[in-house]
Amino acid sequence: MIEILIITAGADRFCIDMKQIESVHTGQQNIKKKLPELVSEPVSLRFLLNGNEESFNSEYQLIVLRSNGLARGLFVDNTTVIAEKLSPEAVQKIPSTLSASCRNWFPEAVVLENEAIPVLTAENLLKLMRTDKKEC
Repeated sequence: MIEILIITAGADRFCIDMKQIESVHTGQQNIKKKLPELVSEPVSLRFLLNGNEESFNSEYQLIVLRSNGLARGLFVDNTTVIAEKLSPEAVQKIPSTLSASCRNWFPEAVVLENEAIPVLTAENLLKLMRTDKKEC
């Protein structure tokens, strides 16, 4: 079982354009439906808004911290951060304002600029899962 946690900018709290919020939801449904079709082993996907106080009981194989431009003004740049096998304790320390400096919080993470992955889809997520991990 591959467990994946996707943490996005708090679109429902910060975005006033309902069409953008709707597109975020549609994208999540796309990933939930398509990703299991693209990988050979079972996948558990969980979506969460950053800044959530919820605690985690499992260790995720892949965590995607996503600043997708919906929460304008809160982020230094648009960054996609991949952190493998982040412990529940580390997940709980994720700040509510995700920025480019997150590479300092997760030295083991792979940081990819937003231009490389303009939209997080099932296909792009699969590419992230197969990316050779390297030190920042």
